[in-house]
Amino acid sequence: MNRLTVSLTLRIIIAVLVAGILVQLGIGAWTSWQSTRTAARIETVSRATAQMFQALPNLRIDRSSTVRAIKADEGLDGFVKQVGDARSAEMPAIEAAIATLEGADLADGAQLAKALRGTLDTLKALQTKTEDAFKQDKASRQASLADDYTKAATAMIDQLSSASSRIAEEVRLADGLIDRLLDIK
Repeated sequence: MNRLTVSLTLRIIIAVLVAGILVQLGIGAWTSWQSTRTAARIETVSRATAQMFQALPNLRIDRSSTVRAIKADEGLDGFVKQVGDARSAEMPAIEAAIATLEGADLADGAQLAKALRGTLDTLKALQTKTEDAFKQDKASRQASLADDYTKAATAMIDQLSSASSRIAEEVRLADGLIDRLLDIK
């Protein structure tokens, strides 16, 4: 049997230590990469839910003010201003939320964005009709427009709420603090 020399033994010990250090560094790099991916997903979910959260109260104001304006005989100016203010806040927020979902690395992101886009297109078409109706007298307005708008706005509110909950589920348990903050939202 060959005898190990002191020189060979030291080389083996140094090689094992270097290999151990490299494995430890590799594990640290892998953990950091996973943490970065998780943080990016949490940031995307936070951004999308914030945009949805911004749109929701404005959609509710828009829905009620639009219906009141369509059904009103006169004094539309206050309602029309309220509708315009709400729409100028809600529409960019909805568009931004859809864009965030389209570019997100989330399981249902593309599907949710597509569903929201379809509902948004319906809502936009009805918003154009309601803006035209605001310029007409009450007798000339389409009778079912208020109900149609209520249904479309309610569908958008429901979809935004549902989408917010679904994407929040994707980052559940990833970070305890974020989990609690999403529950509070």
